[in-house]
Amino acid sequence: MAMRAALHDDVNAAFKLAAMILREPLNSKICASDFRAAMECINEACGDASQATKTKIAKSHPQLMRAAIRFLTLKQTAEEHGTLIQQLTKCRCLACRMCNTGRPQEEADAEYLQPSFEARRRAKSSNAQPWPQDPEDLLPYGIQDSAEGLALWVAGEYGFESQILQLVGKLGHFHRPFARELLRAPLKLSITMPLRQAEYWMNLHSAGKPYHLSPADRTKLFARHVSLVITLFQHLLLAEPETFPGFLRSHRLLYLPTLKRVADYFSALSLPEDDGLECVVQEISVRDVGLMVSALLGIVEPPDLDLREGARQFGLSGVSTEVTYPEHAYNMILVVLFEM
Repeated sequence: MAMRAALHDDVNAAFKLAAMILREPLNSKICASDFRAAMECINEACGDASQATKTKIAKSHPQLMRAAIRFLTLKQTAEEHGTLIQQLTKCRCLACRMCNTGRPQEEADAEYLQPSFEARRRAKSSNAQPWPQDPEDLLPYGIQDSAEGLALWVAGEYGFESQILQLVGKLGHFHRPFARELLRAPLKLSITMPLRQAEYWMNLHSAGKPYHLSPADRTKLFARHVSLVITLFQHLLLAEPETFPGFLRSHRLLYLPTLKRVADYFSALSLPEDDGLECVVQEISVRDVGLMVSALLGIVEPPDLDLREGARQFGLSGVSTEVTYPEHAYNMILVVLFEM
C-alpha cells in the first residue's frame, strides 16, 4: 500500500515499476494492484495533458515502450496466456484482501506510432535509447511470432480487442514487412478476427447492450469499437496499396457480408453533435468511417476500380507508401495497458 501511495507522488517511479513488471510478469513479486496503480498514475499524468506533453512523457520513458511491446507480442500457448492474465489481475497480498482496490476504468485516446525509426543517441544505454531504433526493437520476437502474440489478445474478452487490432494496423503501416505477414495464411488478424469483432459489436448494439448504458452511450461505444476495426483495413491499404486491393477481392465472400452490414449501420446512425458523438475515435468521424467502408466495398466489388479513387474516398490525397502521421506520441501501447 505504501508503494501505491508513493507511485501517485512520482510518475517516474510508476513508469519504472510498470516496465519492471512487464519485463518479467510471471516472475514479478509485485502485487497485481501495484501494477494497476502504476498504470493509473501514468494515465493521470497523461490524461489531461496536451498532446505535446503526452508525446514528451512517452518519449522520456522508452524502457516502458520496449517492455510493453515485448509483453504484447509474446507468443504463448492459450494456457500460458491464461496464467499471465491471472498473474496480472489477481491480488494475493494482505493489503489487497483488506480493501477493494478495483480496476482503473479510465480510457485514453489511441495515438499513432512514430513516423520513422529513431536515431541512436550517444552516451545512452540500449534500454534508454529512443524507441523504436530498428525492426528488431519494434518487434523483438520477430514478425511471425509477434503476430501470434497479438492474436492472443484479440482472441480474448478483455474489452480492448479492437484497440489491439488498431495497433496491429498501425504496426503494419509503420513496418511494411509486418503488413505483408498479415496478408499471409492463416489470416487471423486480417480477416477472421477483425470481422468477428465488427460482428460482435453490431450484435451487441442490436440487442440493446450493455443494458446499463443509455442508448446514446451504447451507440458511441459501438461506433468507437467498429471504427477501430475498420481503421485496421485502412492501415493495410496504406501499407500495401498494390497488393491489398487484390487481397480484398480474392476474399470478397468473407468480407462482403460484414462490410455491407457495417455500411448499413453507419448510414443509419444518428449522433447529435451536442453529445460529442460525431467524433468516435481520434479525429475520425462517423462520416469518415462511412467513407472508409464505401471505399472498401468499392475495391471489393468492381474489379476495375481505380485504386487512386479508392484512396480519395478515404480522404487521402493519393496513394502513398510513406507514413505521414503527425508527430504524435507512441501511446497506442499504453492505451491497451490502461484498460487491463
